[in-house]
Amino acid sequence: MLTTHGKPSYLPALLLWLLIVFFRCPVFSQQQTTDILYMLYAKANSDTQRINLLLKIAGSHRFSEPDSCLYLAGKALLESRSQKYRQGEGYALHTLGAAQDMLGNYDSALYYFRSSLDVFEKEKIKKGKAAALLSIGGYYYYKSDFIQAADYMLQSLRIAEEINDKESMASACNNLGAVYTDKKDYTNALFY
Repeated sequence: MLTTHGKPSYLPALLLWLLIVFFRCPVFSQQQTTDILYMLYAKANSDTQRINLLLKIAGSHRFSEPDSCLYLAGKALLESRSQKYRQGEGYALHTLGAAQDMLGNYDSALYYFRSSLDVFEKEKIKKGKAAALLSIGGYYYYKSDFIQAADYMLQSLRIAEEINDKESMASACNNLGAVYTDKKDYTNALFY
């Protein structure tokens, strides 16, 4: 045990304990959420309910296991198409894009984001359209095409404002702030 001026110091042990507790909790709670989603999926009564739960499960694997996310979203896409559930198809395509993005397959991600945008536009699903536009903007942001990135993100923001989706508005504004910061346009960066 470390000592401070001849007295034992419990600070390093306390810090280690805090790190273990705080960094294990999100993993435990994420696993718990995923387990609950799998249980709900097994008990789902309707096809659309099963597809929506499958997409939530896929999303829960996006960061930790993108390959699993890809598999589950692909399964949701097939089920959505067989049921002619266009909203599920759009979100499955978007989730496939997100998984491809996590795997570093950016051009493939863009393909899926654009495909989801097509579905959302045809079906007039504004929340999905806003998400797809924001993801496409993210693609251009990482390609350092800030003009295209800002254009797509502003379109996303306008739709989010129109439907009063505060979470999507916050995401669009946050991403626009990053674009303008990288452009060194600090006035607009602070605005967003």
